[in-house]
Amino acid sequence: MGKDPFAPLAEAYEAWYETSLGAFAIAEEEKALKALLPPGESLLEVGAGTGYWLRRLP
Repeated sequence: MGKDPFAPLAEAYEAWYETSLGAFAIAEEEKALKALLPPGESLLEVGAGTGYWLRRLP
C-alpha cells in the first residue's frame, strides 16, 4: 500500500479547529449531531480523516 497523500495535511487540518472560527464551527456541528442522536445510540464514523470527531464524542 502506498503513502497516505493526506498525511502532511492532517496537522494543519486539526489546527484549524483551534482557531476561533474552527472552534465555533465544531461546537455548532457537535450540538447539531448530539441533537440528532438519541441518547445511548452508537455512531459509526466512515471516512473519518484524522478521527477528530471520535475524540470529541463518547
